[in-house]
Amino acid sequence: MTISINIIKNPLEFQKIDALYQESFGVDSVPTSVQWTWWHRYPQGIIGLYADGEIIGGMSYWPINQSAFEALATGQIKEKELTEQHIDYTTPHGIYISEIAIAPLYRKKNYASLLLSQFEFQRQILSISDSKLPVLALVYSPGGRKILEKIGFKLFRKAADMPDAQDLYRLI
Repeated sequence: MTISINIIKNPLEFQKIDALYQESFGVDSVPTSVQWTWWHRYPQGIIGLYADGEIIGGMSYWPINQSAFEALATGQIKEKELTEQHIDYTTPHGIYISEIAIAPLYRKKNYASLLLSQFEFQRQILSISDSKLPVLALVYSPGGRKILEKIGFKLFRKAADMPDAQDLYRLI
């Protein structure tokens, strides 16, 4: 089996990753219509994980402007309330990781770490003035928490203080 990671390139790949997100996160998933507008604003924002050319996972991340970053960081808005106007890839203030999901048959094989490695490469490209942009991510599961903490994310705001009712983690 050949594993590869690439930025998704077309609507069919978007649909496959979105279906995986919807299956993995249910009502907590970013709605397809919202994810679609984000992706159209920043097509590099969804990374696909492939096994022999078939999508088995994905990760979505979005460079965001200052108002969006501050609203998320202070618990003023839900992630689903981000709009394409918040996506700012020319002068981002921070990055928001919206979803990481691996198909059930491929979990517990460290594939999420592969996606995060590719994200870290993309993050370096987005960084301004040789400084890394801060990154925010909501934690959906104990496994997600473990993965984020492993690469240096720290608890930033408890679930009780967040409109999405999930812990917010931050990486600087």
